[in-house]
Amino acid sequence: MSKDTYLIKNGNRITVITGNYTAEFEGNSVKGFMDFQGLKVEFEGKVNSLPKTVEEANEIIKSLFLSPPIKVKMGSVVEAENDKVKIKAWGIIINDINSLFNKLSEIKIFPVDVNKISHYYDLPPKVVKNILKESPLEVDERAQRDFMHKYGTQLPRVEELGEFKVILDVDKNFGIARLFYNNIFIYSVKVSLSTLAHYLKLDTKDLTEELLYSLEALINLAGKATGNVLPGVVEVHNDGIIKITSSNEVAEIPINDKSRLSEFIDELRKKFLLLSHR
Repeated sequence: MSKDTYLIKNGNRITVITGNYTAEFEGNSVKGFMDFQGLKVEFEGKVNSLPKTVEEANEIIKSLFLSPPIKVKMGSVVEAENDKVKIKAWGIIINDINSLFNKLSEIKIFPVDVNKISHYYDLPPKVVKNILKESPLEVDERAQRDFMHKYGTQLPRVEELGEFKVILDVDKNFGIARLFYNNIFIYSVKVSLSTLAHYLKLDTKDLTEELLYSLEALINLAGKATGNVLPGVVEVHNDGIIKITSSNEVAEIPINDKSRLSEFIDELRKKFLLLSHR
């Protein structure tokens, strides 16, 4: 078996953990999540047999993508399927679905990256190594427990700076940050537990500024969308307000003209600077 990868048997269920994907095989199906080179893919497919090794699991997963997709839906999260697998993909610009399937049909096995897990979950590398050694399926649960032990009494956290309000909270293994202006919701983002831990250490001004930067980055991406979609990254809707969505972000801008997005964020920035210099 490839070094620093895991195949765990639990009754009729087999879980495979590598550095770039996890997959759960049961009966004639497999469900999994890939994360590499900025690309993130949820997949669910049909299989003929259960793998006995990580290498065999990898070959089975690769085979799911050999046929080109027959159904495609473009959006901030791209959905596609062929006769063997359905996927949801995001994180990078995805203009060519056939090329994406070709890429996934050649996926290689990478070892689990302890430092990457440590950073994502805000756990010391030594703790991550111990969990992987003792029970690799419990990383999520252990991370949530550890995070709530350290920060649970601080959540939810509500901070106000003039017309701005920020609310921080946690939802299982994600952090959630919400930004309001004049008591109107304008932005939310799902973040890793380590990012939430970082937010909790910031004062009101720096926290507000951080979320304004994130909102501005999302608006800039929306400006690059063609036909209101940048596939795999962002999509824009106008239903009386401008709504911008990515896989982990939502912005609701109280204007009805996409061309005024830059003007809106400039006004927020000016207001923030006035408040922060009082």
